[in-house]
Amino acid sequence: MLRLGIIGCGGIAAAHGKAAQQIKDLRFVAACDVRRAAAADWAATYGAEAVYDDYREMLKAEALDGVLLATWPNQHREQIEVCLAAGIRNILCEKALTMTGAQAGEIWHLACRSGALVMEGFMYRHHPAIRRLEQMIFAGEIGRVDNIRAEFGWDNGPLEMDAPPALEKRNWRLRSDCGGGVPFDAACYAVNAAGHFARACPSRVYATGTMSKSLGVIMRLFGLIEYRNGVTGIISSSHGQQFSQELQVEGTRGHLFVPVAWTIAGEGTVEHRCAPTWGQVAATRHNVPATDSYAAQLRNFAAAARKEAAPLVPLVESVVNTHVIAALIESQRTRQPVDVELPPEIAAAYDATLQEAL
Repeated sequence: MLRLGIIGCGGIAAAHGKAAQQIKDLRFVAACDVRRAAAADWAATYGAEAVYDDYREMLKAEALDGVLLATWPNQHREQIEVCLAAGIRNILCEKALTMTGAQAGEIWHLACRSGALVMEGFMYRHHPAIRRLEQMIFAGEIGRVDNIRAEFGWDNGPLEMDAPPALEKRNWRLRSDCGGGVPFDAACYAVNAAGHFARACPSRVYATGTMSKSLGVIMRLFGLIEYRNGVTGIISSSHGQQFSQELQVEGTRGHLFVPVAWTIAGEGTVEHRCAPTWGQVAATRHNVPATDSYAAQLRNFAAAARKEAAPLVPLVESVVNTHVIAALIESQRTRQPVDVELPPEIAAAYDATLQEAL
């Protein structure tokens, strides 16, 4: 039985609690939140026995095999470092891993030195629709990949407010100090997918978008990502549009399209589109069974913790992902192209990971 503790008992923690109830050899035995009542409610709902309002105390008191961080992005670096220092060797961290490439690199070095598993929580990668997409692409069904188009947006209220609420009264998604705005909450999915299917290190980005003057967060972000193998990623993320989670991978012999890619509810769909003749498009739909992505993610995390499988989202990939997001933010600010400057050891480790996956 893998014994886990959870740090952060807000909204996303419920998805993890429900997922754990579907897995026989894994359970959450301790819950922690700075709001002790929230931790107590979560523990009562999902069967954790111990409740804490200080995660350091939880790490001292409990014999844990791993920890899940369901906290804000700005807290992840410190919490991961404290967990590693306390001897925790298996950490599943909600996205985004950190808020800077340098911080992500530091976590990678710490994990390598301690032999720890640190995995970022991109649950969508564990859904069979995405696994089917991978199989079709890597089998060459659409030929050579040319570009990836990925979008995640929804209407999150007005882009500007005449009298915005105080920081402590806002949802974290509208707080710059917590990592709010679209880059680390929504665009990170699109960036992750583009990098995963490009299969190469990123080299340069260009982005435009909208920074809310009243809220101090980026509410709209649109970017191009160039990869060293010539593939281009086109990402779109906006709080000023209707819900969209589209992912399309375009190749020399066809396109693969997922209409809802990140939070798939129910049955998933992958459409294979091709042009048999000029001006005509034919489509074949592949349906995949309904799956709880969070449960699939926990199963992979547990298998990786037991050294029975590799994590589907390697830590070095998350480090590269974070560098790209930081470059997009800088490009949006300056309205200039920005080179993605990866430390040599990170680039080499990422290249090796890509080769292992082939």
